[in-house]
Amino acid sequence: MLIASNHNWKHLEQPIMKYYTRCVYVASVRANNSEIPTPNDKELAWMHTEGVICHLRGNHTKCWPEVCWIVNNPDLSLPTPNLVGTDDNQCMRLLEFLKKTTKLRENQSLITTIRTSYNEAFNRLKLNYTEKKIDYPKSFRARHALSIIHNNNGFIEL
Repeated sequence: MLIASNHNWKHLEQPIMKYYTRCVYVASVRANNSEIPTPNDKELAWMHTEGVICHLRGNHTKCWPEVCWIVNNPDLSLPTPNLVGTDDNQCMRLLEFLKKTTKLRENQSLITTIRTSYNEAFNRLKLNYTEKKIDYPKSFRARHALSIIHNNNGFIEL
């Protein structure tokens, strides 16, 4: 993200990215559970701009409890770096910066029920047999076949 390249906000990169990641993850988890209301893309975009600024300023009234532990545990303190004690003008500049840099394309959503962990685990399994650096195209079929055998061995043992 562009936060790291901006000297005004570089120190806030980690807390902002952690908050972003948690919001997207929670929205996706909520999408998989019909009993919990799922936020829409507009609400998620708000959390990625105004929401993160409110959170970093110490105002947790709009935070989702799955994202911010302070909601259910007000005795916890907000880790540093944060925006507690920062003037409104500087927070408005950060808000403008975030709105400018966190736009999604039309018909694109960060809220999804699709998980890639199975695919990632399978690809990691392929790397157990041979590294990618060793003639990747020629070794792909062999690594793929060995991974399938390895993956299916668990079913045979059942």
